[in-house]
Amino acid sequence: MKRKRILKLPSLFDMVKQLFASRKQKNYDIVSPVHASVATISYSIKEFVDTFVETYTSLAENKGLVFVGMLAGKDVTIVGNCKCINEVVHKLLTNAIRNTSKGFVVLNIEYVNGKLVICVADSGTGVTEGDVTGRDFSDVRQIIASLGGTIVVISDGGKGCKVIVKVPMKIAYV
Repeated sequence: MKRKRILKLPSLFDMVKQLFASRKQKNYDIVSPVHASVATISYSIKEFVDTFVETYTSLAENKGLVFVGMLAGKDVTIVGNCKCINEVVHKLLTNAIRNTSKGFVVLNIEYVNGKLVICVADSGTGVTEGDVTGRDFSDVRQIIASLGGTIVVISDGGKGCKVIVKVPMKIAYV
C-alpha cells in the first residue's frame, strides 16, 4: 500500500522573511505586502474562472489533456488583488499542464469563510521537495505570503499533484 506524501512548506512567517530578504538581494520587483494592499479591484469569481477556462482549454487539448475549470458554490464579487491572484493561477496551471503528459488538469475556485480557495489538481508526475522549492513554487509562495494566504501541496509520487491556495478576500458590497 502506497502512502501519500504531504510536503510541508515553510511557515508563513518564514516565507515573509524570505520575501523581504530576496527583495534586498535581487534587483527585480516582487510583490510585497504594500503592493498587495494597493492594487485591489472588485471581480466576479465566475468571470475569473471563465477566463482561465477560455485560456487553458486549448493549451491542454493540444497536449491531449482534459482541462476542467469550475466554480464551486455560488458566484460572488470579491475585492482583492486580481493581478496577483491571476499570476498565481497562471503559474499553477502552466506548471500542471507542462508536467502532465496524459490525463487531466482541474481548476476549482470557491469563496469560503472569507477566503478565496484555489485548487489546481493534475494527473501528472507529482512533485518532490526539490520541485516545491523551485522557482515556480517560490514565486507563488512569495505572492501568496504577501497577500496573507497559505499554500499546501499534496503529491502522491507519480500520481499527480494537488495545490490548494487560500487567500483572505472580502465580498464587494455594491
